[in-house]
Amino acid sequence: MSNTEVLSFSGRIRRSDFFKAVLILGLIQGTASFVFQGAGTGFIIFINLIFSIITLSYHVRRLHDIGMKGTIAIMPFIGLFLFIPSSYWGGFTFWLIQIYSAWFLYLALLDSEPCSNAYGESPKPLADDMIVSSQIKNRQMIWKVLAIVTVSLTIFSSIYDFITGRPMGRAYEFQTALYPWGVAILLGLIIFDKTKKQILTYISIIYQFALEIPLHIFFLWFYPWKYDNYNIFKHISIQDFLISIVGRFYTVIIFILFLYIMKKIKEEKELSPVFFMLPSVISYVWGLFFEIYKNGLECFAEGTGIEGFNRGWQSFLFTGGFKFTFTIAMICIYNRMKMRFLQNQIK
Repeated sequence: MSNTEVLSFSGRIRRSDFFKAVLILGLIQGTASFVFQGAGTGFIIFINLIFSIITLSYHVRRLHDIGMKGTIAIMPFIGLFLFIPSSYWGGFTFWLIQIYSAWFLYLALLDSEPCSNAYGESPKPLADDMIVSSQIKNRQMIWKVLAIVTVSLTIFSSIYDFITGRPMGRAYEFQTALYPWGVAILLGLIIFDKTKKQILTYISIIYQFALEIPLHIFFLWFYPWKYDNYNIFKHISIQDFLISIVGRFYTVIIFILFLYIMKKIKEEKELSPVFFMLPSVISYVWGLFFEIYKNGLECFAEGTGIEGFNRGWQSFLFTGGFKFTFTIAMICIYNRMKMRFLQNQIK
């Protein structure tokens, strides 16, 4: 049975009840934050804490319903990082929210486990001969929802860029509105890839990761072709040139990881979701260490959490939510892998 109590950390809640509750809570929290925005930081923290606890209880029950431990659901509390006096933590918070939101959207879309589990009876029991076919339909629905979310986000971002002129500085120009589609097309090759050999996915990851350093060197070396006798090392030192390469080396690591993932899927071996989370983590951690190397630990003490969060939000808007959409693309690869295993069970 679906446990729809407002504040309960036990039992299970089915998908439809979860989405209704989270939507209502989000509307109430947003309204409360707007109404009391002049009441001071302490009161705003208190409001966010209360709603985070209530939201946490629903997240825990939704995870229970699909057979997972509720400890993953502590992520709603990440918003409290915004009140740490450092713009880095604000940016870190926004990055985590994007990754968590994408993965939790996927988890929330999963149908209830049809049988009893350690957390209670199933709110949606099924006959044994219906389980696999129901799971395949569920994963097909998940792919459609993720595709719709991606397209909707890209369209919204295009409208935002067209009106504001970001990031190209020219409002109400058609070219500006096309900016988010560059991101969307590359990631869309992965999200919409229905080819048997995942050819579109390979094209996307080769362009995004395998060619990153070669293209960087090409444009660094040959872009100023209009200048006669141009010598790159008269303008930057060899050390700076190598540092620029090292700063992008994470793309090589991610490309190798992708090849490993695709190889295992081709061999019909199931991989842990961790492998599909790693690309986002690798790029962020690499960028963090590179930033510390260049600028020291000062990045942890500058600005405020709200400032860093706002910068992340602005970047999200005009790029079509690249980090979020990239995570969605990884989830789509994972979802296809799971669907392939289910289809093999029917055969």
